[in-house]
Amino acid sequence: KSLGEGWKDCRESNRPVGGLADTIEDEETGFLFDDYAVPAFERAVRRAVALYEDREAWRRHMGRAMAQDFGWSEPAARYAEVYERALARARRGDTHNGEIP
Repeated sequence: KSLGEGWKDCRESNRPVGGLADTIEDEETGFLFDDYAVPAFERAVRRAVALYEDREAWRRHMGRAMAQDFGWSEPAARYAEVYERALARARRGDTHNGEIP
C-alpha cells in the first residue's frame, strides 16, 4: 500500500501535548513525535506504516488502542471518593489546616 493508504487506518500520530500526552502511548496505542517539524511527523507516519505492514502486529496495536477506556465513570467515582473523605473530615473538624492529605 501507499503511504496514504496505510495512513487512513492509523489511529493516532500526534505531538504529545495536553490530553494526547495522557492518552497515547508511543507505538502502543498510537505514534508520537516531539519535534514540531515535518521530518519528525514523517518519521512517526513511517513507523505507523511499517507496523501496518505487519497485519498481526497492527491488529494487536489497534486492539490495545480501542480497548482504552476514556469514559467518565471511573474518574467520577474517584472524585466522589475524595469529596466524601473531605466532607467526612470537615464534619469531624479535621481540616489539617485546609489541606486534605
